Amino acid sequence: LRWADVRVYDPPRPTPHGPSYGWVTVANTEDGETKTGSEGRVPLVEASARLLAARRAAAAAAERYVFAGTRHAPRLSAWWISDRFRYYARLARLPK
Repeated sequence: LRWADVRVYDPPRPTPHGPSYGWVTVANTEDGETKTGSEGRVPLVEASARLLAARRAAAAAAERYVFAGTRHAPRLSAWWISDRFRYYARLARLPK
């Protein structure tokens, strides 16, 4: 997830369906493609918008990725993220 793909509204913007806290753009990039190959926007709930706004405020201005890796690997690998997702999904006993 790149900071360029995150929009957080402060204060939230009113919409006919309730307040909009922002969104994350899901797109195919040079870093990788979406699972389905399609692009779109995922709306943010209030808690997610607050978390991202706080993370952005604490991040270095030059950071490109929301969840940075180490100095040797500037971003987290897709494999690691998928592995962690499966691990926590099992812990939460989410259905496959």
